[in-house]
Amino acid sequence: LYQRGEYAEAAQQYATAGQALPEAAEIHFNQGNAAYKQQDYRKALEHYTQALQTADRQLEGQVKYNLGNVEYQQALQNLQRPQEALPHLRAAMTYYRDSLDVDPQQPDARYNLELSHLLRHKLQQEQHQPQPQGQPQQAQQPDQQAQQDQQAQQDQQQSQPPQQSDAQQ
Repeated sequence: LYQRGEYAEAAQQYATAGQALPEAAEIHFNQGNAAYKQQDYRKALEHYTQALQTADRQLEGQVKYNLGNVEYQQALQNLQRPQEALPHLRAAMTYYRDSLDVDPQQPDARYNLELSHLLRHKLQQEQHQPQPQGQPQQAQQPDQQAQQDQQAQQDQQQSQPPQQSDAQQ
């Protein structure tokens, strides 16, 4: 089901399996993947965190990579509020580094770590730009705001990390 893109149905199957084997890290990993694909990042984070309770180092590296992707996506959702996006970026960077500690040859983790650094730098620069005197940020012209929103949307599309590590068979 997951391979066919039927993520909600796959999540139900994983939940049934999780009831039978509540300690199985692979099932939590798969549940996290299904939640991530449905953009339910809170639930994905919950399942990935449970999947960290594994002795399998390869799975641990994949889980940490996917946790990084969850945090990165949450940062992207908060681009208009850098003070809320930055903690997610820092967490993503930590997870990507942890993933690389487990498997230093992961090109996606290295790439996503670099993306996170670049986005963090950009957000920090935006936070520290002085605003025009006597003009609060909300006083922008509507077309200026539309241009900024469009630019943020383009930046977000260009900053999407690759897919997360997929379901265990």
